[in-house]
Amino acid sequence: MKLSEKSLTPLYQQVMDDVLAKIESGEYESGSKIPSEGELSEQYSVSRITVRRAIEELSRDGYLTKKQGKGTFVNPPKLTRKIRRSINASNYNDACLASGREPERRTLSVTCEQGSSTICELLGIPKGSDVIAVTRLDLADHTPVIIERHYLSHDVFPFLFESNLEEDSIVTAIEKVTGKRADTVMKRTIGLARANDWAASNLRVSVGEPLFLETIVVSSEDTPAMVSKLYSVGTYFSFEV
Repeated sequence: MKLSEKSLTPLYQQVMDDVLAKIESGEYESGSKIPSEGELSEQYSVSRITVRRAIEELSRDGYLTKKQGKGTFVNPPKLTRKIRRSINASNYNDACLASGREPERRTLSVTCEQGSSTICELLGIPKGSDVIAVTRLDLADHTPVIIERHYLSHDVFPFLFESNLEEDSIVTAIEKVTGKRADTVMKRTIGLARANDWAASNLRVSVGEPLFLETIVVSSEDTPAMVSKLYSVGTYFSFEV
């Protein structure tokens, strides 16, 4: 591609647009290494500074990842997950399938622990109460993309320790025992977090990687039943409201 120096579009943006077009067309395949800065500089007849700016912008937008000493690689396509007034598992599954990727969910642990003051307050239980903590890992094409942490009152839902959470969602497991469906969203907030050592290890990202953090309070018959914290790898997702 020959860039136009007379165009109102800056040269780095023209480089960005062409590289992005090659990603979206499949010329630069997901997971593949793109040409080096030097090669791109010669290809587009621009300075390395211009190419570096284009690569940094595409990396910031989640299309590329720079790996020290190895080069720059194309990220998997972003998943689009619509924010709905529900937390049933089909939201995530549908987003994967619509993006042409295979969803998978693994239960990492089901433990009893003392709830933090914030979790207890959101659940409407006494401070210091025991809670059940369910930790799950969501994958797309075998790539970890979300860590789920779900908190429920131990006194109300002790049967979850005996439930088959590999096959059933937490909502389904509760419904099977109580006949009540805990899937009404009372409150949802979305913010940003950074991956700590534990999250980085499970999500296979670098420590400090930007993550979307969703905090969701779910009720059953107007009573808080579960607090969920979802840590999503920022480069894999875009959100539609």
